[in-house]
Amino acid sequence: MSVRLGVFNPSPHWRQGFVTTHWQPIFDETGIPPKKIVVRDSAGKRLRAQVDEIDPEDPWRATLVFSLDQKVAPGPQDYSTPSDYVFVDQDDSAEPQKLGPQLEITEPAGQERTLHLSNERLRIQFHLVPAPGGDDRRYFSGAASSVQLYDGLWHKYIEVLDNFRAAQSPYLDHDPEKRCMQIDQVRLPSPAWDYLPYQQFDLIGRSYQLISQSSGSVRASVTIASQPFDYVYYDPASQEERLLACRLYRVLNLYNENICLDEQGHYVYDKAGSIIEELFVKGLPKHGKPDTKAVHLYFTARYFMYMDLGLTIEDRINQFTRIRDWFVLAYEGDPFQSFGFATSAHADLVANPHPGFLPANKHKSFSWSLGPSRETQCVHLFMRGSLQEIVSRTGRAWSDYLYKPLKAKISI
Repeated sequence: MSVRLGVFNPSPHWRQGFVTTHWQPIFDETGIPPKKIVVRDSAGKRLRAQVDEIDPEDPWRATLVFSLDQKVAPGPQDYSTPSDYVFVDQDDSAEPQKLGPQLEITEPAGQERTLHLSNERLRIQFHLVPAPGGDDRRYFSGAASSVQLYDGLWHKYIEVLDNFRAAQSPYLDHDPEKRCMQIDQVRLPSPAWDYLPYQQFDLIGRSYQLISQSSGSVRASVTIASQPFDYVYYDPASQEERLLACRLYRVLNLYNENICLDEQGHYVYDKAGSIIEELFVKGLPKHGKPDTKAVHLYFTARYFMYMDLGLTIEDRINQFTRIRDWFVLAYEGDPFQSFGFATSAHADLVANPHPGFLPANKHKSFSWSLGPSRETQCVHLFMRGSLQEIVSRTGRAWSDYLYKPLKAKISI
């Protein structure tokens, strides 16, 4: 049984790219096994598509993601009228689609330690344990210690976190402290009757567990969860302390970014690469019944990054004080490395250096906190180019991926 999905473009311009929607309603309607889905556009052309499990304990989070090869027309900003349609069907004879972004996991002694995500623009090395090198530096869990961006001029991948050394020679040792995308602490709100407004949990030294993984023609997706931490509060109704075992979940998505067309439909080389992340916190009563459902909690998170952007950092931070949804950190001279960040939960002003950061070269350390939310989406954008380019690209990423993304839902 096939089903028709309406595709909604709330932007004032024609758009193409990836579209995500909940898989469970489509499965309930069609019963199609995820590995046998075929998505076709209104002209009958097969589109790249896949279903990702995200969280095995929560079937509602399973996601259908497909990529629109052709641009669709603008539609109402309130998603009230679809701009086009696609059709989801089952095809037992269909050949598997070619793989897109790759995901590899190193797991010596049976323990997942490092994720390797790559596409045609980015190569990312992301750690699940505090000390991936086996030394005394036990603060790399939940961090990417290497981000290599493809350089179209030299036709090779070059490290962007320590770009000054990487641009000089591939044989120079990089700063061993370099890392990004690290969440060093999470705060959960306390009830109104508690003494403190929030409880803070440090995650630097806590390992992450691999929850699910998938890699298809559209994206590589991996879900990880932190080690549990205890969230304690006093319940005035029962006059007892309540205890929740909580975990921070992080979903990392690296898309196939090979589609980039100009107004005439010609391929254009893009100098940027991005990874899209989803965050949420789940808590379970520590002494509850086995079938107790997890609760999703409001939380705030703080990101930490150690990246070389030069000594005089005052003019490297580009953040609008009244627009707390995205910002840019950029070096405006050769080799022009930059980092853009966008979020659905607002972000505080970037701190540089990071408060309390002790090692040398603390001018390379940055941190920023997200606003409270039950579920947060973030875009991490890496680029070489002018400040104008990265600012424009980051603002566009916030608008297209977070504020007004392409959406799809079942259409009768």
